[in-house]
Amino acid sequence: MNRLSIMNKLILFSILIGIMGLSCDKEVESPVPDFPVLLSISKSFLGEGESKLYSGGYAGVIVYCLSPGYYYAYDACCTHELNRNTIVGADGALGICNTCGSKYVLIDGGHPTDGPSRIPLKQYKVSEYGGYIHVRN
Repeated sequence: MNRLSIMNKLILFSILIGIMGLSCDKEVESPVPDFPVLLSISKSFLGEGESKLYSGGYAGVIVYCLSPGYYYAYDACCTHELNRNTIVGADGALGICNTCGSKYVLIDGGHPTDGPSRIPLKQYKVSEYGGYIHVRN
């Protein structure tokens, strides 16, 4: 093999590795329809390790408190069922679909861990101010 052929193969290999690396960083678009979300919840209503379901969003909003200052919020619509009457129930750090049985971890992304769902729950933005947790999209 000559030097030019080896160099061309190395360049092609580098380009392919770069393309594969970029494709791994893509976020999955949620199939859950967009609905306006704007909630303000007193921090006193949600203790460490607790999750609660609130009205709002497409099928409801699950808010989870990992620890003071670390809150997560998701739409309660199962990403497998896609039915606003099929609610993901909240039990601590775990969300469970009442129809298909998909289980979602409510920490850092709402990713499914069991069941037919392969897409994370739709996540909402959470901020804190003045003793309240604010959830919005």
